[in-house]
Amino acid sequence: MARTSAADLAQALKGADFPLDKEGLKEQALQNGASEEIVQTLDDMPDDEYQSLADVEQAFGESQ
Repeated sequence: MARTSAADLAQALKGADFPLDKEGLKEQALQNGASEEIVQTLDDMPDDEYQSLADVEQAFGESQ
């Protein structure tokens, strides 16, 4: 199985209107046609409110 990259997350969250919580991130990713793997990656992230894509990428990096 291919691993999700920070670039994959950035593409999945294109157009996101931050701040967003984890559910909001998943909704945005699904609207952008993200794969189930990316949605699962977002689901595995901490239940925080993310202020920017940089916050998402930082949390993603820390969870690897």
